[in-house]
Amino acid sequence: PDVADTELLRLAYSAQRFNMTVGVTGLLVYDCGEFVQVIEGSEAAVAQVFDRIERDKLHHDIRVFVDEHIEARFYPDWAMLNSLDQPAGAVKVLLQFALDNRSGKATAGQITAAHLLLDHLA
Repeated sequence: PDVADTELLRLAYSAQRFNMTVGVTGLLVYDCGEFVQVIEGSEAAVAQVFDRIERDKLHHDIRVFVDEHIEARFYPDWAMLNSLDQPAGAVKVLLQFALDNRSGKATAGQITAAHLLLDHLA
């Protein structure tokens, strides 16, 4: 369903506040009616966030591309950075920076997810 920009921003800011309370980090990308999201945190925290997403009527056709245990977060300082209030070019630069400067502990899944997000923004 089409969602107004103000509703999308409300959703993104609400998610950011919730995510900070449960301790998850990551990135939310919105483009042409589709969301792509990376959620990092403890198994319990990620489950809480994912459950919230599944219950929200605005979300549909939810697919998980990568679900794995990680040693270190790929986006440790991003309390759910979102592309709704950032220029797409800025989000691409941040993602590319994260890829170029990733720690040696980055998993194949984390790298794959970052490339999926970059492709989605292309």
